[in-house]
Amino acid sequence: MLKYLLMFEETAAPPDNSMTWIMFAILGVLLVVMLVTSMLQRKKQKKQADEMTNNLVLGCIITTIGGIVGTLVEIDDENGCYYIETGSYKDKHTIQIVKNAIFSVRSQRDSESVEEITNEIK
Repeated sequence: MLKYLLMFEETAAPPDNSMTWIMFAILGVLLVVMLVTSMLQRKKQKKQADEMTNNLVLGCIITTIGGIVGTLVEIDDENGCYYIETGSYKDKHTIQIVKNAIFSVRSQRDSESVEEITNEIK
């Protein structure tokens, strides 16, 4: 068995360095493509978030990252925060949230249609 292995070793061609460089080049190109697509996706998400926060108006229904749902009652641009009103009609509370804590926004028209539907159900 050793005799066959030694014979195979003698007939095998020496390793080709060009294949190694080709593999490194392919890995490098894949890495660059992954980084560029990641940067583009991050940029797109930031643009969407900025657009969402810039289009806020009083009366919008806001959902925070923590799951708190409330109506926007005041915008404090100086400090970069918003005040939302939460709770039922009897027990309302006002909460101050930072600009980056907003997860989603529903317009006032959407909230009125939701209230009409819930009133019809009751």
